[in-house]
Amino acid sequence: MSTAVIEGRDKVLAELKKYVDMDIDELLSQLTEEQIDELNDESDPDNPMLPPCDRVRNQTKKLPTGPLDRKKLLKYLEKQGKEDKDWEEKLPYEAGVKRGMVFEPKESAKLPVSEEDGIELDLPEEYEDALKGASEAELIDIAGVLELHSMLTQDQYWESFKNVLAQEKDATFSGPAKMSQLKIVLPEKPNDTDFGASLEKLKSNDSSMKTLNLNNKSDLSEEQLLSLCEAMKSNTSLQLLSMAYVNAKDIVAEKLCDALEENKTLKVLNLDSNQFTAAKVRDLVKATVKNMTLLELRATNQRSTVLGVKFESEICKLVQENTSILRLGLNFETLEARMKIVEYLQRNTDTLRQNRVNDEAYTPPKFNAPKGTREKLPEKVQNTKFISDRFMTKEEEERSADKNSGPHITARREQKSDSEPESD
Repeated sequence: MSTAVIEGRDKVLAELKKYVDMDIDELLSQLTEEQIDELNDESDPDNPMLPPCDRVRNQTKKLPTGPLDRKKLLKYLEKQGKEDKDWEEKLPYEAGVKRGMVFEPKESAKLPVSEEDGIELDLPEEYEDALKGASEAELIDIAGVLELHSMLTQDQYWESFKNVLAQEKDATFSGPAKMSQLKIVLPEKPNDTDFGASLEKLKSNDSSMKTLNLNNKSDLSEEQLLSLCEAMKSNTSLQLLSMAYVNAKDIVAEKLCDALEENKTLKVLNLDSNQFTAAKVRDLVKATVKNMTLLELRATNQRSTVLGVKFESEICKLVQENTSILRLGLNFETLEARMKIVEYLQRNTDTLRQNRVNDEAYTPPKFNAPKGTREKLPEKVQNTKFISDRFMTKEEEERSADKNSGPHITARREQKSDSEPESD
């Protein structure tokens, strides 16, 4: 490093040292107004220590002419843009003449194709004869069977999948790639269930109301849903209640839990696509354990998309205690919870099947009519005996007694015959 540079640096450092111990206010007092304005304009716009309004100073010296009028401003900008002259072009425009560099694509070298590059198939003669005489539609069908997707369009593939020959307009391998015509699917009709009339039937315990479908009635208020849950407590006729996508929240779930603990006739409850949390879903499953009369519960697609390991394990324990539920519509993330729920539901289904088989094989016992009943019956049936909701004559009674009753019946008859002469 030269001595001149060293001497210059020492001079700059010596001048800067005298400003180190000086006060900032003293330095600013020595600046003119123009220097202070210039210093303010040099503020860092990215300095996070300054508020956004102070990072860049307002450099507009013109006074405001009035409030902002957006339409007037746009018209002014459009007018000014039309009045301003365009930039002068180096070359004047001429129709059909390209200006500047013209793009010319490079020609790709084509590889020579030889006969050895082709694929040879060793097919029997009968197959070769059949393929030579096949039409293009039949070849398309064969390509679909062999799942050669790259050779077919989507329509051609599905036609071959359905075992239908391609249409004449589509029976070509070089056909244009076009979109399939969309199928028009009409929207579902809105739910026209009269909530007010249905609620009155629930409150009056109308025996004709077995099912109630309120799906997609998201316009129901919270008070209406709470009144429905309150009516469910004392109802003994409703068996199916569907409340999918009614925008029900946790407070409705609490009332539903109270209703499930008191209602003993509801069999199916659908609560999909609502706003329940994982804790309230757990409480709904817990409420089914008290009476064990509900057979199906659905509560998927709630506000809490993931129940969590804690609530999933608690629901598993509750389902294990419930011996009546057959279907449970919930999304479980853990494999252990899914396997246990399937096991418990299969257990309940097997128990129901075994009870049904046992009931079918069960023969109800015969029972005698109460004393004094024969005298009240007509003379034609006075000499009959009740058994399993039908009448049995004395001859049938004696026949069945000889087959099933055993020695104690005969002993009773002998005792009765010995006592008859004494009564005479």
